[in-house]
Amino acid sequence: MRRLFISIDLPKNIQHELDYEVSELQKSAWDKVKFVPKENWHLTLIFLGDQDDIAMGQIISALNTHVPQIKAQELLIKSLCYGPKIENPSMIWALTDKESSLKLLKIRDSINNTLAKANVRFQEDKRTYNGHITLARLKSRNSLPALSKNLNIKFTAYTISLIESELTKNEAEYITLASWTLNEE
Repeated sequence: MRRLFISIDLPKNIQHELDYEVSELQKSAWDKVKFVPKENWHLTLIFLGDQDDIAMGQIISALNTHVPQIKAQELLIKSLCYGPKIENPSMIWALTDKESSLKLLKIRDSINNTLAKANVRFQEDKRTYNGHITLARLKSRNSLPALSKNLNIKFTAYTISLIESELTKNEAEYITLASWTLNEE
């Protein structure tokens, strides 16, 4: 079984912009967080959970046909904040604006429908979708410094990937199994 998810890849220049913001955070007293390596930054669309090789083949086949029909999207990363809940956070996020989250939700829903037609079984996420990039995981929630920084990082999402997440002692290792380019027309 493979632990899989589908995500939007971040362009290298956006990784560099976010890396600058993370390096600024690291200068502060952030001993209560574990920063995620920038190679692992992405916008998750769908967590598929554990899938066998047969299901993985169905996923790739369905996405081979569907993803090239999805239009590339202009997105905006608007802020750094705690997430998923401000009152009980477990992560530091780079959060997209509402319009970008709606665009990502539309892509997610279209892929969910495609996977359902291909008989791929997974637990659909029914929570409110907030487009975000996990930059760090909190080791402790006690005495966290204030965090609310406005950003204005615009980019075009051109690539969707199928990722395998291997959990290790220290962190998750991500392996890209397949990638597709979105329609630029």
